[in-house]
Amino acid sequence: MTGEQLLRGHLQEDWDLFHQGRQCCIRAPRIEDLMALQQASGTQALQIRPCNLEDVYLKLTGRELDDNE
Repeated sequence: MTGEQLLRGHLQEDWDLFHQGRQCCIRAPRIEDLMALQQASGTQALQIRPCNLEDVYLKLTGRELDDNE
């Protein structure tokens, strides 16, 4: 079973699972939610962080920034 499959079984309805390149990412309302998900699923995150302005831009526009923007 892949890490993504392990995570999907523990996601809440208002959480987003998406991919960035080869990474599987999860957006949750609170960092504590991600910590609990990690423990419940038996997975270990490579990075847990609060969202930033680029994340907001991606969510609103659905596209990434390029070097010219």
